[in-house]
Order: sequence, then C-alpha cells, then structure tokens
Amino acid sequence: MQIGSSAAHLDLATRDGELVATIRSHGLSARRRVGPHYADDGFGDLVDYLADLAANWRGWSGGMAWTSLDGDLTLLAHHTGSHVVLLATLQNDDPSRSTRHGTWSASAHLVLDAGEELARASADAREELANAQV
Repeated sequence: MQIGSSAAHLDLATRDGELVATIRSHGLSARRRVGPHYADDGFGDLVDYLADLAANWRGWSGGMAWTSLDGDLTLLAHHTGSHVVLLATLQNDDPSRSTRHGTWSASAHLVLDAGEELARASADAREELANAQV
C-alpha cells in the first residue's frame, strides 16, 4: 500500500510477518523492516492510528503520533485545515542491531487530502496489515 503522492510517499508491505516500510521522496529512498508489536496482535495499533486520522478528517489540534515498538518507524500527523501533513521517519539508531551500516534516519513530509486519501490509507492498511498479524 502507498500513502502519499508519486513524488513523496510511504510504501507499507507485509513480508514474513513483518512490515517493510519504504520512504521515497524526490530521489531519496530508505527501507526498513519493522517488527510487529507482541502485545497488540501485530500491527493493530498502526491500523487504529490510521483509522483515527481518517475518523477525525475534519481536524484536530497538535500532532497525532504513532511509533513502532522498536522505534524504526514513526508517523506524526498535523492537520492544516484541508490537508494532513504526515511526517514519516525511518531510522536505525541502535548500533547493536546494525553495526555494519551504522546508524541512520530518513524522513519525508507526505501531504494527504484530509478526506478521501486518509480514508483510503486507513482501508488499505486494514487490508494489508491483516496479513501480518502474529
């Protein structure tokens, strides 16, 4: 599934019970495997987060955030009135998990229509992430 535009987006796909998250933005491409949350039936918290954004499409104050269990993927949404700006960040800040490649992070601002695009992202996540339940 893809969240965002062709110029800047977050791809989420399930593979072997994990989530593969890829940020693509104006020549940048970063990918990270994200493990499921053992206490939340896989990625149910991410599905709930996107559903909450879609349900509140008319707006909210401040930011609405979601972070994966190990902090590999973070999403931070701000409502601008007619759009939602979703800051997607992938990172590996734990050297013990990737000493060969060191630590790194990559972020992109994804601009979404506050109505239809959020609803589609929520529905797509529910369908895609159901395959990654533990």
